[in-house]
Formats: sequence, C-alpha cells, structure tokens
Amino acid sequence: MINFIFNKDLKILNNNLILNFKKSTKYNNKYFNVIKITNNLEYARLNIIINKKHIKYSHDRNRYKRIIKESFRINKYLLPLLDFIIFSKKKLNKLNNYKFIINLNKIWTFKNY
Repeated sequence: MINFIFNKDLKILNNNLILNFKKSTKYNNKYFNVIKITNNLEYARLNIIINKKHIKYSHDRNRYKRIIKESFRINKYLLPLLDFIIFSKKKLNKLNNYKFIINLNKIWTFKNY
C-alpha cells in the first residue's frame, strides 16, 4: 500500500548538502528557484526556504509552505531520488493558489536531472 505521509525523513534537516551543490542542477522560474541534488537514499527529500523579504506576512509564508509540502507528498512516488531545495522569489506573493500549483507541478516534471 502506498504511504502518502510527509514524515521527518522527507525533510532535509542538516547542512551537509552545501558540499554537494557542485553536483546539482538548477531550475529557475519567475516565482522560485529550485536546486536538485542527487542523494543516496531510497526516497526524495525537500527543503523549503521562503524569505521574509519576499513575503511579508507569516500566514502567507506558511500557506505557501503547506502547498509545497502537500504537492511534494502527493508526487513523492513519481519523483527521482533527489533532494529538492526550493527558494522563493519576490513575485511569489502575487500568485493565487491555482497558478502556484501549476508552477509547482512544473518543478516535479522538469526532467533535467
């Protein structure tokens, strides 16, 4: 049975990934930057960085984080074994949920690993 839980193992919790940035691929969008790093685990992991300068209110930052986690949780079995680090950009606060999810799905389907 497929498990769609977003547990602690799926989060990138330590800073050891900084050493692997040379092996990474980058995906840029109008709304966010994504760094994809290969990992040696049996599952994909996620880290979300939404800057306070880009999105002023914490409830908006938390909403975007929830949407990203939910999208990752649903698509985690379709994703390659990579670590995804998502950085926000200033234009992110102008998006509604529908457009945000469409742009988010482009990250998961981007095939340049």
